[in-house]
Amino acid sequence: MITCCTCTPYLIGNLPCFGEHIAWSESSAVTFVNSVIGARTNREGGPSAIAAAIIGKTPAYGLHLETERKPDLTFEVEADVSTLPDFGALGYFIGKQAEGKIPYIRGIKSANVDKLKSFSASVVTYGFKAAIHDGGITPESLNHNPPKKVIKVTEKELKESYKALNDDTGDIEFVSLGCPHCSIDEIGEIARYLKGRR
Repeated sequence: MITCCTCTPYLIGNLPCFGEHIAWSESSAVTFVNSVIGARTNREGGPSAIAAAIIGKTPAYGLHLETERKPDLTFEVEADVSTLPDFGALGYFIGKQAEGKIPYIRGIKSANVDKLKSFSASVVTYGFKAAIHDGGITPESLNHNPPKKVIKVTEKELKESYKALNDDTGDIEFVSLGCPHCSIDEIGEIARYLKGRR
């Protein structure tokens, strides 16, 4: 058992290997580790994750099984998805449309860890299957052919997702950052925005 009080354990050194079976309970981390790293875990509750740590085993079901990791539908991303908020909006749209299925995504040109973290948090919040495959980015995407059913993501869908996620609330009095927890690069970016301000 590795105790780490963070919702992004992969950023502080708890980095499982591809194909390794683990028992994690934080939803965005589960999606990240299943998709970006290719380790295997379901979204465990706290008690079952602790039980797995005590006995060194976890039940063989769900996303631990190869047959349960196959993509069900393809998302063809035609929109320009490049910023951190774009990845959050894309995750919202895909999570809503996937309806519990595993998406296979094509069309994302590049993504760093922070963008994939944002996407993982968003897609699992609005969907409930904690895995995605992204052709050319995630390791298991090479093992699967894109499913024939295709949903296109254009600038229109991205703008609608932004609109759904943002209320016009007037003046902002309080900002909370770090859900999931910020990386050191994100903290640096926030510090640059706040330089010289209180």
